[in-house]
Amino acid sequence: VHMGTGSVVLLVIAALCLVYSTLRSRKIDYPAICYSIIALCLYVVASITSNKNSFIGLSYYFFVWLCCWSLIAGGLLTKYGGKYLNAVTVVCACVVLAVSVYANDRQMKPILTSRECDLHNRETTKLMAAEMNRLLTCKEWFVDIPIYGFPNALQFYMVGLDGTFPTAGFIGCDPRVPPEKMLDSSGPPKVVLLFDDDLAEVVSRCAQGLSCLPVRYPYYRWLGTYVRSQGNGFRRVRTFSLQFPSTKNPGGTTEVQVGLYVRELPQKIAI
Repeated sequence: VHMGTGSVVLLVIAALCLVYSTLRSRKIDYPAICYSIIALCLYVVASITSNKNSFIGLSYYFFVWLCCWSLIAGGLLTKYGGKYLNAVTVVCACVVLAVSVYANDRQMKPILTSRECDLHNRETTKLMAAEMNRLLTCKEWFVDIPIYGFPNALQFYMVGLDGTFPTAGFIGCDPRVPPEKMLDSSGPPKVVLLFDDDLAEVVSRCAQGLSCLPVRYPYYRWLGTYVRSQGNGFRRVRTFSLQFPSTKNPGGTTEVQVGLYVRELPQKIAI
């Protein structure tokens, strides 16, 4: 959760000091080793869970730091008897700080890029929801695009004064049901959101933000072909732009175009 490159460097220095002091004095410092193992175990337990608690992880992280500096001090005392303890401690601290600054600079760039994309996409989601609210009633349903937070984010902005909102349809991935049969039971949706580019290409371009299993690709492709075909009653009314961190340009963004289609003819599927 909290340990970066600088902290890993500090951990390695502490481990080397522990090994050196043990070999030099031929005496194992059991308390230091036990405290260090306990600190690392607590930190791993707090970091490895999917539902992370940052506050608990931070306290264990400080525990790890204290143990590391204690081991480094022990190694220096074994070697020099405290003669160069202050100077070497300052040097170690400067090395760790320099590595941390360099690593954080590299890590913050994609974080800031992701934040900028999130802010842009949130405003775009509001525009999508407003347009879909104009076209849909609470008894009609729509198909969204497979990105994280959808369709819940859309429906959050589509709640009416009476607490109702349109239903979102799920594009299934049951291999027993061919794509052309997926709308047989419920009929065509009133509104459909579609990427302009092929879904597989969009997923390959975006470093994060999309959520779609490859087994669902044929269903979205068939839906795109069906919606864009003439005679099925769909018309494109709006185009929206979403931004995601790019896989081809680390630290940069890639723009994805999304079309909003509305069904104007109440007819059955014609393939």
